[in-house]
Amino acid sequence: MYKPLSELTGGNVHTQFTEKVIRSPLPVVVEFFKNNSGTSFLVDSILAEFVEPLQEKAVFYKVNIDKHQLFNELYHLNDLPSVLLFRKGSIRGYLAGPFSRTKFISNIINNLDE
Repeated sequence: MYKPLSELTGGNVHTQFTEKVIRSPLPVVVEFFKNNSGTSFLVDSILAEFVEPLQEKAVFYKVNIDKHQLFNELYHLNDLPSVLLFRKGSIRGYLAGPFSRTKFISNIINNLDE
């Protein structure tokens, strides 16, 4: 079963990001995407597959770069969608552009337990 990713929205996304991602006791997977991107839709479907099975090991969010461009500057997101794995405020995994389920598992899922 697929569970959609929660999107950080509203006027205080930067504060939410600090609380929910940077300060999270669990690893956090964040998809940074742009509106109207077909590749974002594909990546979102890959990520959604893991939200429920990994709910005790990780948290999943997504952030719209069209609305919150500061994240692009902070994390140098040249290729979108980009998926970053955060643990205790540090980036522990990174994928950019379209990618396969296999690549997601090897670059993100396998780094959850480091």
